[in-house]
Amino acid sequence: MDNDPSARYQSRQENDGTWTVFDTWTPSGREARMISGVSEDRAGQYLERLNRLFRQASSALGSSDDADSREPDP
Repeated sequence: MDNDPSARYQSRQENDGTWTVFDTWTPSGREARMISGVSEDRAGQYLERLNRLFRQASSALGSSDDADSREPDP
């Protein structure tokens, strides 16, 4: 499975052969697993959907860099 290195959500194959989808923005030292124990096909489906939703939300809010600092519209 190809992971886009710039994507927020990525996947990895575990030692038992299952796949885990994780959030790359989770701070180091914290549990970054979101979805685990799934097939490669299912992990790919989750990755596509999560990254698409994240891009849509980011563009709706403007740049993802300043999304947290924006003031809500009155």
